[in-house]
Amino acid sequence: MSSGQLAPGERLSEELLAEMVGISRGPIREATGYTPVEQYMAAGLIFSILPVLFYLVMQRYIIASLTAGAVKG
Repeated sequence: MSSGQLAPGERLSEELLAEMVGISRGPIREATGYTPVEQYMAAGLIFSILPVLFYLVMQRYIIASLTAGAVKG
C-alpha cells in the first residue's frame, strides 16, 4: 500500500501477492493460512447431489413402504 500498488480496501489474492513478491503461491498459502474453501464447497456439493437425487427419486417408494407397514400393523 505504501508504494501505491494496492488501494486501501482492495481484495488480495494469492496470485497477486505471489506475483508482487516473485514467489510461487505455495509459500503465500502457508504464510496466510489460506485454505481453498471454494474447492471444499464444490466437493461437498458434488458429493451431496447423489443422495439427494436418490431420495427424490425413491421418495414415493419410501413413503409407500412406510404407510404399508403402518396399515398392516
